[in-house]
Amino acid sequence: RCLSDWSSDVCSSDLGLAAFLRQRGLEVTMLDNSVEHGGVNDDLANDTVYSNLLARCRAGEFLAILAAPPCSTFSVSRFFTAEDSKDGGPPPVRERDQISGVDQLPAQHQRELDRANLLVRRTTALITAAFDAGSQYIIENPADRGDREQEHIFLTQRHGPLWLMPEIIALAEHTHGKHHTFAQCQFGAAYQKYTTVLA
Repeated sequence: RCLSDWSSDVCSSDLGLAAFLRQRGLEVTMLDNSVEHGGVNDDLANDTVYSNLLARCRAGEFLAILAAPPCSTFSVSRFFTAEDSKDGGPPPVRERDQISGVDQLPAQHQRELDRANLLVRRTTALITAAFDAGSQYIIENPADRGDREQEHIFLTQRHGPLWLMPEIIALAEHTHGKHHTFAQCQFGAAYQKYTTVLA
């Protein structure tokens, strides 16, 4: 059995990840936290959904977990003006030196930040429980574009990626996880989109 918390366009289509895994005889449990596709039964912010999954992870039910926490609050694009947007696009809600969130956000962005932080905490708790029970995992999110030592992908020193979240750092240390970064166009995607996986 495989637990996947990836966006529906990756997993739900006939050519997506879930179909690929099912063709190989695996049973797949899908979750989609997006407002557009997921419902209350897919929402890790729902205490019942989270508690049930945590019990299953602790029981060692999953061979592997593939997770992609919502990336909008971690996107480097928030540090640049969107020219085709009337308001310039959403503001940064976290920065490198304030990775859990910047101060004095408008209410709508504070709710967005709080939800994203909750989902990161719950995702890492699920993966930790599953790992301790013998499961494997992969977490996917945009690459760190604020590390000057990575000159080929550096964009702004203010960027605060998922990979600097204390929960993610603790998970990597606990599981001896390794980061791997690549451009999606290397695998046939239409866009460069530098991406990192932790496994």
